Amino acid sequence: MKTRIESQNLHVFVTLARTLNMSEAARELGQTPSAISHALKSLETNMGCRIFERSPRHMKLLPIGHALLPDAIEILDRLNLLRCKATTETGVPETKIRLSVTANVTKFIIPRALKTFSLHYPQYTVQLNDSAITHGTSDLCHGHVDLVIMAEMAANPALDFSVLVEDEIRLTLHAQHEWAGMIRLPISKLQSQKLLISECDDTPPDWITTYFKKECPELTPDFELASEPTLNAHLKTRTGIALLPKWTVATDIKNRQLTQLHLGRFSLKRKWMLATRKSYQLSAAEAALVKIIKSLSTKVMST
Repeated sequence: MKTRIESQNLHVFVTLARTLNMSEAARELGQTPSAISHALKSLETNMGCRIFERSPRHMKLLPIGHALLPDAIEILDRLNLLRCKATTETGVPETKIRLSVTANVTKFIIPRALKTFSLHYPQYTVQLNDSAITHGTSDLCHGHVDLVIMAEMAANPALDFSVLVEDEIRLTLHAQHEWAGMIRLPISKLQSQKLLISECDDTPPDWITTYFKKECPELTPDFELASEPTLNAHLKTRTGIALLPKWTVATDIKNRQLTQLHLGRFSLKRKWMLATRKSYQLSAAEAALVKIIKSLSTKVMST
């Protein structure tokens, strides 16, 4: 039996234990399903036992897998701590901050945040990855970045999350759409409509599903995940409808190209999160940058 266990295979194990789906794990980790399957087989060979019961359409964590999972998570946590300790013990300060953010945060917030940050920490450089949520968390799990700013997503046992700010999502449509004159849309009108969403990991994400179940349990709207260019193109056809925060379309609203309506009886709120690897310790510079981003995000997203 092989004795070497790759940390990447442990990442695969932990991710599969949560998703119980090869394709979902592959998407989250930025790999192909075949690579995920190969990693799992390699881990099971090294462990000398099967961890999952699996078929083409089904995965189930076996009792031995349940027993091993807490240890796998602890090992990954300790590896992250080992990296932090090595940096501290060598006395060589980390002068590069590795950050991943979603597109709209890059566009509306990051340039101002970096300008302010550079005044206080001129010796630091920020490696910025503009990526989708899935790619951001994958880069985080693989150690390619250390911080991710993103809209809320499903819990991940390999990551720690903290809330930075909330924004309100509203129904966004062309200024000449037939609903444009309304202040608040009767939510039942969305029954037969396709709603476009962006910067999400799932379609629809849990925070949207929870909201609509609370507002109108019998409603089953149709959601479609779209990139920003696709979403904007649909809105300009005067028929497209999207769920967006005001701060991302404020200019188009000011120019009277788009308008927004409140949804239902309650506001639809979304959390923006800071994600790090489990037990990762922020440096003073990283904490300062996060504080700046949080402050600017609060101002921008509350407009």
